[in-house]
Amino acid sequence: MKKRIAICFLFFSVNVFPQEIISLNGKWKIHPAPPDKFWKNETDISSWKDIDVPGECLLQGIPIRQDIEFACKRKITIPSSFAGKHIRLRFDGVYSYARVWVNGKFVRDHTGGFTTWYCDITSYVKPGSTAWITVGITDKRDDISRQSDYAHHLIGGILRDVTLEAWPENHLTALYAETEVDVKKETAVIKVNAAMHFSKGKMAAVVLRLHDPYGKEIPLSVRTIELSRSTPENAIALFLKEAKYWSAEDPLLYTLTADVWCDDEYLYTLTRKIGIRQVEIRKNVLMINGKPVKLRGVCRHDAHPLYGRSFSPDIEKQDVMLMKQANINFVRTSHYPPSEHFLDLCDRYGIYVEVENAVCFLHNHPDQLPLHTDRQPYVQRALEQMNEIIQLHRHHPSVILWSTGNESMYGEMFRQLYQWVKKKDPTRPVIFSYPFTAQQKGVKCYDVYSLHYPSVSGSLQGDGYWQPVSTSFGNDTMPELNDEYAHVSCYNKFTLRYDPAIRDFWGNSISRFWDGMFNDTSGCLGGAIWAWADEVFYLPDTVAGYGPWGIVDGWRRPKPEYWHVKKAYSPVKILDYSLGKSGLTLTIHNRFDHLTLARVTIRFTSMGKEYAFRLPHTHPHTMTRYLLPRDVHGDSVDIAFYLDSLLIDAYRLPLKETPLPFVSTAPAKRLSIDSTVNRFRISNEHFSIVFDRHTGKILTALAGEDTLLTGGPFLNLGFKNYEQQWETPSPKHIAPVVEESRWQLTNMHLAAKDTQVMVVAEGRYD
Repeated sequence: MKKRIAICFLFFSVNVFPQEIISLNGKWKIHPAPPDKFWKNETDISSWKDIDVPGECLLQGIPIRQDIEFACKRKITIPSSFAGKHIRLRFDGVYSYARVWVNGKFVRDHTGGFTTWYCDITSYVKPGSTAWITVGITDKRDDISRQSDYAHHLIGGILRDVTLEAWPENHLTALYAETEVDVKKETAVIKVNAAMHFSKGKMAAVVLRLHDPYGKEIPLSVRTIELSRSTPENAIALFLKEAKYWSAEDPLLYTLTADVWCDDEYLYTLTRKIGIRQVEIRKNVLMINGKPVKLRGVCRHDAHPLYGRSFSPDIEKQDVMLMKQANINFVRTSHYPPSEHFLDLCDRYGIYVEVENAVCFLHNHPDQLPLHTDRQPYVQRALEQMNEIIQLHRHHPSVILWSTGNESMYGEMFRQLYQWVKKKDPTRPVIFSYPFTAQQKGVKCYDVYSLHYPSVSGSLQGDGYWQPVSTSFGNDTMPELNDEYAHVSCYNKFTLRYDPAIRDFWGNSISRFWDGMFNDTSGCLGGAIWAWADEVFYLPDTVAGYGPWGIVDGWRRPKPEYWHVKKAYSPVKILDYSLGKSGLTLTIHNRFDHLTLARVTIRFTSMGKEYAFRLPHTHPHTMTRYLLPRDVHGDSVDIAFYLDSLLIDAYRLPLKETPLPFVSTAPAKRLSIDSTVNRFRISNEHFSIVFDRHTGKILTALAGEDTLLTGGPFLNLGFKNYEQQWETPSPKHIAPVVEESRWQLTNMHLAAKDTQVMVVAEGRYD
């Protein structure tokens, strides 16, 4: 039997499943410049302001300064039920450097704004009494995520949830699983590992139950993991027949239940959703469950106009649902790890995820910030962040790629990150941007080649320093992922003013892009469009951020580009159709990676009646010719494809040739020319055009009594300087407004013949 190692699909570090949880979100007190020893309980906070946690400070009108510590405080009650238990604070994201005190005593510090970390406060509090929690926060200029620079405003604050947790004295410190799967036989061996912390206990047992995705309990021949003081870590293997694999197209989740006992005393029960799926690379093809996949992706920030980088579960769910409706199957979490809740949603609804370490724009030039990728303090920060990311997120089947950082120059940091990740989790590929900077040094610190912003044909005229020269989408030696491509049109502000329809034409480019990526057979894994949502933040006195680069706006309203993405990314495509004596025949391309077309319903309307049929069994990445089972009549037919209740794509197919509008071929009327000292007029009974004899330009053009033109032509040179595209558009930038007065006519003449007149105006701009 051929076996392959699949992902570690379930992992819980020491602080993932407490017995009791209390949310500490809500109103805290804050001071942007706190007094000395602000962590003391007796500190007078009567003049401190309120702040909503989680949340950014600046977006709530609290002024903070970079590299200056500010303070947040809250008084809490420790429940009496916490007596005899381990008590911990959990922070899911504090940007970017935090120090924690409880009842005036220092507990610990932490660097990194987007990862989960814990404080053991058992010895600092008394159950049944109150306690003061103080967090000193510094938005550091040298944070390796560089997210305050990136967001164009300081994002410092408690950005994600804060919770108070209680644990039994004897509790699990780890519970995770590894699988070996046989795709052909549809079997799986699940190795469940457990580890126990013993305080007073001697023997422990973890009793497992497993339910399939449809709720049916699976009989287990072995179900108990035995643990003891002498053997605090142990594992058992569970054998599954007819295993149901997880994929983005069929996100089937098992339910694993673990009852934890110690010295014959029941402690607590854990219940988790898990997915069985296998990620592997065969030469230059990435496969999931033995099938090659194409990633139809977007890059996603935590970005909201009012909340900034602090997100609510409701908005996260809104994002995931909108992505599914747009046929998106992949998200790159640029440029930091997401919340646990977001990944839960991706597990449930089916979206592949590239989880990125919070490392961004790091160079190793002396004239840059002291964020040298060869300097050990920064290397250590990156490693600590990556450790926290993997410990928290490795159990998610949706996570298929680890990214060690964004658009940074290779250094010791990325060599050590790659080696560390491959040791901790050898089941997932690693990607790094920019890989070319490592390739130059003959170093391999990635399994998937990252390429940003290729042309629509896949070529890239790189500078040979940051980016390579590429001639196609693929790669001969490994999978290639364009995990930033097809930037939404937003920087070219002046061009958009001249022709807003460029945004619509972007849809043409994204269709050409994706057709090229999907049809590539030389290793192209797919891509991630930049970007998902607009990067616009409403500060109290201004607006910050990179701008409207999303396919949805900050309020999650789909923009025109969103609908173009849905169309381009459609996994069911009508490539051609023909209407014959036997009816309407469609050539349909199945662009799903795992599903056959038998899962898809086609709906169409004919003669006022609606019909729905299942498509024939057609393997992924293949085509079929399908004859509609009913005759169609009229000028056109509307066809739609559904996966369950989800609309995949829709077409309106013309059934008859549309006649061209009538254009008269009658002889044109003779033109007359009237001339004065200052102007001349060319006209007939249908139109007239008046020219200025001193400038050679049109003064008016009429069709009947309707005015068509009131001037021109004007030389349109666009904006004066490329860098000005970043500024707010104003008349000073527009070349025609500034230069028109410098136009000098040097020669003008007319050539008339019957029904034609040619006007020639020559001149120069001084």
